Amino acid sequence: MTSGSDGASSPGVHHHTAKVIAVIAVLVAVLVAVLVVSVALLSDRSSQGETSPGAAGSPATTAPATFVPPTDGCPSLVEQSGVDAPLRAGTPAPPVGLVVASYLVDKSTKPARVSRAGQLIGMIPVGSHVWVLSYPRKDTFDSTPEHNPGSGRLYPIGEVTTANGCWTLPPRALGYAEALGITYDEYVVLVDDTAAQEFADESVKQRRDGFSLEELALRDATTIATFPIFTSP
Repeated sequence: MTSGSDGASSPGVHHHTAKVIAVIAVLVAVLVAVLVVSVALLSDRSSQGETSPGAAGSPATTAPATFVPPTDGCPSLVEQSGVDAPLRAGTPAPPVGLVVASYLVDKSTKPARVSRAGQLIGMIPVGSHVWVLSYPRKDTFDSTPEHNPGSGRLYPIGEVTTANGCWTLPPRALGYAEALGITYDEYVVLVDDTAAQEFADESVKQRRDGFSLEELALRDATTIATFPIFTSP
């Protein structure tokens, strides 16, 4: 005869089974923790995206597009003009610049008509506009008997639009027939939407006799460059 009743386990066997179950539970918990950490790391890498080779952890950046002029260069008018880009000590250079400018004075009409052309480099930022304004210099004089000086006001001529950096503005008449003799400094400026609309309105309606240099500064205009237009009777 056997000792004890059928189906009853000894205390030692029960204790061993409990230990096995506890070990399995610990292993399962460790595996779950490893899976959670792995998923978190993969998710973090996906959110960061690719990084530039020079700076770990920094998102890769793409250089802004720039004008690509034609292989044979931009069209040029008869008179070449020297371009003067103002120095900006301690401030970043504007995103767009002027490298070439030319003009043509047509004296076959009265008043004479002036065409302008040039080449931009860089790129015009979204929301910005490039305008040309003409400044009759006060130290030059017209061809009237009184030899009146230039007004020293800025008159909007036109907005520069271009896909490859090359630009030409249609001819614009001088203010009056005897204006020949005055030298005009052409200001090429970068402005926002509001100022561009003001310039467009003034170029058509001519209600305020242009803008002063101070008024130009109040509009946060960035002067990209200037170039002179010389006229003679």
